[in-house]
Amino acid sequence: MKTFFTLLLLIFSIAVNAQTRISGAVKANNGERITGANIVIVNTYDGVSTDTAGKFKFTTIETGKQLIRYTAIGYKTDSVWINLTGVEVLLNLKLKEAVGELNMVTISAGILETGDQRKGAVLSSLDIATTAGAVADVVAALQTLPGTAQAFGENGLFVRGGSGAETQTYYDGMLVRNSFGSQLPDMNARSRFSPFLFKGTSFSSGGYSAQYGQALSSALLMESKDLPEKSSTEISLLSVGLSAAHTERTKNSALVVGGNYYNLKPTYSVFKQNINWDKEPIEKQGMVQYKWKPTQTGILKVFAQYDNTEVALFSNNTRITNANHTYYANSTYQDYL
Repeated sequence: MKTFFTLLLLIFSIAVNAQTRISGAVKANNGERITGANIVIVNTYDGVSTDTAGKFKFTTIETGKQLIRYTAIGYKTDSVWINLTGVEVLLNLKLKEAVGELNMVTISAGILETGDQRKGAVLSSLDIATTAGAVADVVAALQTLPGTAQAFGENGLFVRGGSGAETQTYYDGMLVRNSFGSQLPDMNARSRFSPFLFKGTSFSSGGYSAQYGQALSSALLMESKDLPEKSSTEISLLSVGLSAAHTERTKNSALVVGGNYYNLKPTYSVFKQNINWDKEPIEKQGMVQYKWKPTQTGILKVFAQYDNTEVALFSNNTRITNANHTYYANSTYQDYL
């Protein structure tokens, strides 16, 4: 029995020592603490954002020499090398303020020209996936940017006091009428599209091109990826479900078939919610995407997705349910005239 407890204690000690704690603070050159700065270990999903006092702490299972990258809005990105050996690492990080530059505006014969891409924020798929608290949701990641606001219990991207209906979503230039899943009272829902479908997500809290005239407060522009380099298969096992996709690449075209299944019941059974669930959220998705490049500059993209969400809860002894079936498809062709 004594040998058993000694072995159990040894295993527990190894498990504890397998993680390294990283903590510290992020300051500006003038010594002012920076709130909301992002600290992440490069090429991993380990990271955190600073609190209101500019402090941070997180643990990682990575070992050896690692590159820490830290960023904040209005400051230049910086990085530092550290060595992870299981001993706590204390970091005092400093960021230099970024110098703002005005975009060039040319006025000629009543025509106003500006660079649309320069006025907004452009986030990559990895930026969205690694944004703290966003859980790889496109809209949740954008809600951390200046000019946006979080409206708890309502769907939509709220910009500068406007309603969610005033911000429109565009998939490859095509307007998306409903880009969110099923919603229950006082609960918002995730956006329907995976960030890994897109090569870039562009968002502006100010002006935007007149071609997006159906929007009022802002326009969320999502550009899908072009032809992949090679065929591949991806399988992701998550705490909330399973995701799989296969890409078949030919000479001038590519076919992508994928599906997702999410069930939050196991997660909510561990992390209790202040909600009387009758049926925890379940989501099933299937999608197919075809890309064809007939010329050097032209590309045809066809995308179709099916989405089914189910959820039910009790509120004031009333059972509220929501089952949603959504079909979405679009096709675009781009080329130089």
